[in-house]
Amino acid sequence: MEIVLADISALRQIREARCSGKMISPLPLPPSDEMATGARQLDRLKAGDLATRESPARILVPSGTSHTRSQRVVQSEWSLPTDENAVAQPDMVFRVRPNVVALTPPACALSLARSWPVEWLALLLDELCGCYSLTPDGNAFIETTPACNLDSIRKFARKMCGQHGIKRLSTAIKLAGNGAASPFESQVHAWLCQNVRRGGFGIPQPLLNATIYIGSGYGGGTAGTQCRPDLYWPDARFGVECDGAQHNDPLQSEQDALRSVRLSNVGIHEARISVKAFHSLNAACDFGMSVRTELGLLNPVNTSGNPHQSHFELWKSLVQSPWDRVHLRRP
Repeated sequence: MEIVLADISALRQIREARCSGKMISPLPLPPSDEMATGARQLDRLKAGDLATRESPARILVPSGTSHTRSQRVVQSEWSLPTDENAVAQPDMVFRVRPNVVALTPPACALSLARSWPVEWLALLLDELCGCYSLTPDGNAFIETTPACNLDSIRKFARKMCGQHGIKRLSTAIKLAGNGAASPFESQVHAWLCQNVRRGGFGIPQPLLNATIYIGSGYGGGTAGTQCRPDLYWPDARFGVECDGAQHNDPLQSEQDALRSVRLSNVGIHEARISVKAFHSLNAACDFGMSVRTELGLLNPVNTSGNPHQSHFELWKSLVQSPWDRVHLRRP
């Protein structure tokens, strides 16, 4: 008998693995008749610590499973080909401990797509495909290697065509990027690149943390000087820097100013936005419009009468997300 953790429970295990440096090795989904479906089975398998009333275990169960009355378990039903068609499905779980597996990052994203808004899914994908991970408690993030990439998530989504939540996940995939370095960077990324109809600014996808070599003789003459703007549009030679709390440090501010000079010397313009500015709707909207202007895009047509009203719901969702104001935990 196997317990299959899904949703938030799976995400905690993914973050635990990333924060501890453990490998996430995909395995096939257990057959439906070997999947635990309730609290009693969790206790029998000595996994009762995964489930409390305050934080119930969210588990994947076969379609048609009887609804549990326990407040310690939340069941998630999927009509998955777990038996005779198992060869056709992608590997969907990884081992957490004996008798307990959790959904892999792509499968976890699909399970969350049933209830999360598109912009939260995009932030999640940026985390999974980025160079940081939130801690299992969600109170900080650490620098780590990506858990996967967008190509692997796209391939998974194609194989899961028709599943509940797949349309929302596919929309989030188009909004997400590879190589994000912080939650705030991902928030700004979603804010700028979300479709205008969804409250964003419809800006084309940038490169995230792309390395720009600016040669020797610039900004102090260091040979082979390079910079990595958070968001970069190479055709426009324009970048955006997302200033988290660490940029308040005087030394960091000096380095930021020097970097802007180096980029300017080779014809690359850079705009900056701080966490404080992003938490003002007016300032965040003004910044979005300024980026469109820098990229030579026409201003979107506003039909609400209030130039900021169309962006309010997206902005509110981003600043109320679990990633908001999360800081880097230094080693």
